[in-house]
Amino acid sequence: MKEIRNILTLLRNCLYGSEEMKLAAIQESTLPTLLSLWPWLLTCVDVLHAALHFLCVLTANCPSACTACCSVVHSRTPTCQSGARGSFTAGLFQHLVRICSQSRNNSQHLAFNVLSNLSLCQEARSMLQKGNFLNQFAKVPLPRPGQAPHPTLQCWLWLLVMLSYSEDGRQLVLRASGSLDVLLDLEERLKPAKDCVAGKHSLKRVPLPPITTLILHNLCFCQAAKAHILASERYISLLIRWLDSDERTQRTAGASALWALLHHSQKAKVSIKNPRMKAKVESALLTVKNEAHAEQSALEEHFFRSLKNISALLNS
Repeated sequence: MKEIRNILTLLRNCLYGSEEMKLAAIQESTLPTLLSLWPWLLTCVDVLHAALHFLCVLTANCPSACTACCSVVHSRTPTCQSGARGSFTAGLFQHLVRICSQSRNNSQHLAFNVLSNLSLCQEARSMLQKGNFLNQFAKVPLPRPGQAPHPTLQCWLWLLVMLSYSEDGRQLVLRASGSLDVLLDLEERLKPAKDCVAGKHSLKRVPLPPITTLILHNLCFCQAAKAHILASERYISLLIRWLDSDERTQRTAGASALWALLHHSQKAKVSIKNPRMKAKVESALLTVKNEAHAEQSALEEHFFRSLKNISALLNS
């Protein structure tokens, strides 16, 4: 087992940052070999970690490796207690999902990293759609206000943010039972209460909200689920509140998300268009124009462009 661990570590170091080496490893049937050794890997944590580290490096920024990981399977014909025999297929992807579902240690963290890399390929998203793995997100314990999030929750959020970069991935997140409510809870729960006084009972803002902000922002670009998002008054109110945020990233995310919802959506115009909303957008536009300077950051430029387009759509 020690020899296997050393080989996997050596392979990982050779593959790092080299797409050519990664493609060569795939062609040499490295993944089927690793899959055949999987039952042995599960008996030794150190060797399992070495295998997961290897897969993290292999699948990083390499679509071909991600596709290969999703397609490699092996067949087994177990004997049932009744004596009947049946065949089933077990793939590398299913083994990773099983570790993510059952483990509560460093193995889970590494498996989630691999799964996050794989989620950028169509094959992995199709396999997630066929199962109910994403429904487990709603069962993860939420942190109390001001409390650091559980590592498992951080793993889940990283997977969801990777899924939210594709149209079918965004649909997967929105279809997962209770996922939207959990994301909204996280965004609100991890903010200090309004009545907290600085220096007394004040809550530190943990670095988690930017991840939930990004996920909620990306979901608004899901054309097929705009009606679902617009039906959530809580969601829309949150996006509007972001426009007044002191944080530039959150402010820009709110404007960009609202622009995405209003784009080519008459229902969104009807739902969002009201005097209060128009006044808020015009006020934000005026503030940006007054504070404009010669060298604006890309974030500031995008915020200004989003506000201008929102204003134009609301006035159309």
